Amino acid sequence: GPVLQGLLTKDPARRSSAASARPQLVAIAESRAPAPAAAPAPEPPAPAPGPLPGNSVERIDSDDLRALAHASRALLGSVARDARDQARVMADRRRDRKADRVAPPPPTPPRRRRFKRRWVVVPVLSTVVVVLLLLVGAGIALAAVFGLL
Repeated sequence: GPVLQGLLTKDPARRSSAASARPQLVAIAESRAPAPAAAPAPEPPAPAPGPLPGNSVERIDSDDLRALAHASRALLGSVARDARDQARVMADRRRDRKADRVAPPPPTPPRRRRFKRRWVVVPVLSTVVVVLLLLVGAGIALAAVFGLL
């Protein structure tokens, strides 16, 4: 309800204080109708800061400058260390993924066809040669019988 909205408002000027929210919460706990709290009128926004004068110079103490340099050095060292560690982790991850992906199974050796060559091709070829020689011999014999030679 309005009590919670008043307490949870982000703007501190519009936020309910504990003193104004307590009676409303007590009234809700006693189941009475809470008195509506008048929302304070929103204050106009603070004026924007004016531009700094162009010729203003501020002197920094040497101890402050050393402290600032030390803090900057520590921060830069921390950032560089974190970046180095992150780069190392990313490189390790990439290397692991590449190792998993690059290792394909070894290629299978080509099939050997010696059995087929030895037991099928050689007998068929020798049979064809013998049949051709027999046909040529029969042709020559027939030519001799008929007197063509």
